[in-house]
Amino acid sequence: MRRVPLLAAVAEWFAEDQLRGSSWRGDGLFRRLVQNAGWLLSGTAVATVLGLGGTVLKARALGPGLFGVLAVIVAYVAIVERLATFQPALALIKYGAEALQKDRPDEFMGLVKVSILLDLIGAVSGMALAVLGALVLADRWGWYGSLNAAGGVSGPELQISHMAAVLSTGIAFSLTGTPNGVLRLLDRFRMFTLQMVLTAGLAFVGAAAVYLAGGGLWGFLIVTLVSGIVGNLFLIGASLVALAQRGFLHYWRAPVVSWKPFLHFSGWTYVTSTLDIPVRQLDILIVSVLTSFELTGIYKIIKQVCALLAGLADPLSQAVYPQFAALVADGQERRARTYVLRIGAGIAALVGPAALLLAVSSPWWLGRVFGSAFAAGWLPLSAFLLVTVASISCIALHPLFTALGYVKENATVLLVANGVYLVCAWLLTTALGLAGLALAAGVQLVLVVGLKVMYMHRGRAGHAGALVPGAEVRT
Repeated sequence: MRRVPLLAAVAEWFAEDQLRGSSWRGDGLFRRLVQNAGWLLSGTAVATVLGLGGTVLKARALGPGLFGVLAVIVAYVAIVERLATFQPALALIKYGAEALQKDRPDEFMGLVKVSILLDLIGAVSGMALAVLGALVLADRWGWYGSLNAAGGVSGPELQISHMAAVLSTGIAFSLTGTPNGVLRLLDRFRMFTLQMVLTAGLAFVGAAAVYLAGGGLWGFLIVTLVSGIVGNLFLIGASLVALAQRGFLHYWRAPVVSWKPFLHFSGWTYVTSTLDIPVRQLDILIVSVLTSFELTGIYKIIKQVCALLAGLADPLSQAVYPQFAALVADGQERRARTYVLRIGAGIAALVGPAALLLAVSSPWWLGRVFGSAFAAGWLPLSAFLLVTVASISCIALHPLFTALGYVKENATVLLVANGVYLVCAWLLTTALGLAGLALAAGVQLVLVVGLKVMYMHRGRAGHAGALVPGAEVRT
């Protein structure tokens, strides 16, 4: 197989897929994608606005220091949850779609049972690890007495370790891998919209009540815990209803077959999701360690503002993956690659002007909305907005990479890119502050996209058996 330089592979891959003259409106798969993405985007839009409103209330009530403490606690629990839970949704979609194409509901329900077992193991072990970690390792992390330095009230009842342990109990309800896979596979995307609106609405109402009552950090923490639990329970219930309506629950006692490829795929997707932790959550802890809780609070605001744009990413990724999986199973890889370009161009045209407007006007509105103490974050916010636009414009590439079976290669890509990110984040944040962290995120994005395109280009060059439709995980 010939070696191709990284930049040359990127250029050649995109050059080969110039947009064809086919009509988008006449494309049934594209209409289905737009419909599903529309449900997810509408829910994400409402949830993002409500989440931003809740963030404003928390930031104004707590100030940068205590708001930074809350951000660190939430990030800690999210990291442990990601480490402990297997997230079998992608495997369920991939192998569940194949079972349903063969009209084998019994085989499908066997995979659902394996997926539920993985969810249960992850939820129980995750809660135990998070609670023990918060209580046992807190002294080493310097969490005892940290609230005083952050502007909080002294007293053992306000120790960060206790707060982290309480919030960690919510991991026991994070049995959402199977519901996510079931609902996406059965085209029940509107359930995600309802779940997002329900969770965000409850969180906003709770935050408003705490704010008006003059509550503190504990109040906002309990609201975060309860709203998350309610949202997870809603997804579980919605997936059970969807299975019952399609008659799949009649096959609940069917034996489990073909579980080894399912576990193999789930194992590699677990590795890739774990390797994705540095960019999604570990950045909060890096900022808190290298700087202060105050700057951590400012950075959390920056992430929340960028979420206004990044909210496009996950819904599109969720909506497009089942379609890509179907195209690959049908031998239409080239068509799927064309969608990557279409989606990327559309996203860039949509969010680019909005990001520019937010960046240019941020010196004026940032302090007025969140409080004067947060106004200093306008410059790093502009840098992160630029990275965000570039990132979400490439979002469709990632589900296609997974649908093609490149789960092992995906792990390699994330290991390299996020390893470089951690080194760059530590060095550049120390030297340049939050602007350095934005630069590190840009380096990570370039590596991820470039390496994935290079793998796909090489896969096409060695097409003999490498890209067989419906192929198993690549080795």
